[in-house]
Amino acid sequence: MSPPGYRQKPTFTKIEPRYVSPDDVKARLLEAQARQRADTRTEAQRWLNDPPPGRSALAQRQKPQS
Repeated sequence: MSPPGYRQKPTFTKIEPRYVSPDDVKARLLEAQARQRADTRTEAQRWLNDPPPGRSALAQRQKPQS
């Protein structure tokens, strides 16, 4: 912290703009809508933020070899 009465020098951050094409935005929105339509979780599972069945850690476990 600065001592009382001391004026700090403001700092500025220059961030380069990122240009995104409208086609990329449209494609990403379509992908998000497709994921939303494919989501079969219940409202309670969504509210609890449970992952979709294909993305859960339990679904990624390998079956034990016989």
